Amino acid sequence: MTRDDLDRLLLLHGADPAGWPDGVRAGAEALLESDPGARALLQRTQTLDKVLDEATAPAPVDAALQRKVMTRIAERTARRDWFTPRLGLAGAAAVVLVTAFAGYLAGAQMAIDPAAILAFADGGFLLEGSL
Repeated sequence: MTRDDLDRLLLLHGADPAGWPDGVRAGAEALLESDPGARALLQRTQTLDKVLDEATAPAPVDAALQRKVMTRIAERTARRDWFTPRLGLAGAAAVVLVTAFAGYLAGAQMAIDPAAILAFADGGFLLEGSL
């Protein structure tokens, strides 16, 4: 095994020999015994593995802080549930009013012939013989 092979092995499997494939472990250990540069490479990889393990370790949970956060969430949810139905009713009323106003504006914009309105009121819109 060469130093490049060891470097590739360390990148793929880490610095722990227990994680190395059986077929290359003996060659890697022999290289480490005979080559100080290979041992330095292993030490750097061990340091990197340690840093990565510490960085990915879960942070300790402060139980008091967790309870406080969960209590605040529950309080806000309870307040929101109390307020939501009123907001929903007000929202529905606002939609109805806006729609009615828009309909009024649309009707006011239309030019309607007064004769057509009278014909409609008198039933003159019906064609002869349609009854």
